[in-house]
Amino acid sequence: MLELDGAWQALGADFGFMLLLGAESAPPPDALALLDALAPLPAAWLRCGPAGSARYTRQVWEALLFMLRRQPPPCPSTPTAPDWETALREQWRLWEQLVRLSQRYLRERMLPEDNPTARRDFAEAPRQQEHYAASLAGLIVQADGCQQAWRQLWDDFAAQTPLRPKN
Repeated sequence: MLELDGAWQALGADFGFMLLLGAESAPPPDALALLDALAPLPAAWLRCGPAGSARYTRQVWEALLFMLRRQPPPCPSTPTAPDWETALREQWRLWEQLVRLSQRYLRERMLPEDNPTARRDFAEAPRQQEHYAASLAGLIVQADGCQQAWRQLWDDFAAQTPLRPKN
């Protein structure tokens, strides 16, 4: 069984979409030609692991792209100060959803949440990974272990007195 999942990207007119594959093993040679034809460019697709992994991977990348687009950079023509507090709170809520999604992905596949090699596994090129989605989920869950440091940073940030504009 092959699972295909794709999402139209912002630059879709030029680059198409992200094509993700969930399959127990590498696709057979005749499927490679089909995947190359469906992808924006030949070989511009990624096997993420077994069935279900493509959907999980797409959800994570869409959430990360959403986070990046949610708070646009300040524009010189509109000198209003960004609402950093609200932006950080929204990103924190989205991050917590990503952690829950990743924990569920690992739990449903009976994979450990505390994989000590998660960082090393994720550092490999995605195409070389046997189960990219598990590496991604493990990295997200492991990064969530830094919550205490993030909360301290948030508390320090919240305690700061806003700077007054110079006249």
